[in-house]
Amino acid sequence: MPKLLFIAPILVAVTGICIVRGVPQGQPNDLEELGILSFDTNPPISPQCPQKRTIPHFRTDSYMGRWYELERFESPLQRGDCATADFFLGINGTFNIETTEFRGGKPTRRVGLAVPASDTCDGRFIVTLPDIPEGDESPNYNVITTDYRNYAVVYTCTAIGASSKLEFAWIMARRPSLPEKFLVLLKNWLRNIDIDTSSFRKTNQASCPRFSPKRIS
Repeated sequence: MPKLLFIAPILVAVTGICIVRGVPQGQPNDLEELGILSFDTNPPISPQCPQKRTIPHFRTDSYMGRWYELERFESPLQRGDCATADFFLGINGTFNIETTEFRGGKPTRRVGLAVPASDTCDGRFIVTLPDIPEGDESPNYNVITTDYRNYAVVYTCTAIGASSKLEFAWIMARRPSLPEKFLVLLKNWLRNIDIDTSSFRKTNQASCPRFSPKRIS
């Protein structure tokens, strides 16, 4: 497996948008090489939902494009196979989202919008999609690790009362699969930051029909 080669990022400030030129090349290999073992948790914002550290200087433009859902926590809003998410850069740091999954062989498409949760460009977003009720404006789409070219992990947690929580996570990839060895290392790291990897369920990506995303404006 080829080694990863990182191109030094060049930050460009454009009307408050986090734009970074230069993206990592190659295939996923080792978590330490990818630099994600240095992440840890911030002080908790609630006993149920400790705040996970996200991506400093998040490269919104490099995150755009298609992602394949490899694994996810069980969710009443997602019950299909062949799930993908396509992202299109918007204005002022926002991006448009088109998700697709297949239920009973029929595609289900949802279109939404992601807005940065702050001006610090740290990978935290407030996402609105059909069937997702409006909340308290807390970030509900947190990119806790990614190399932009191969993999990403998204996490969200909502405290319910004094002792309960509603927690979801997704493992995404630029292709319909990732090496199993890499997934094992990634889940080991996720357990170290108190994400229950036993809640992940594999998303079927075999023999899937594929559609080109519709450009969202």
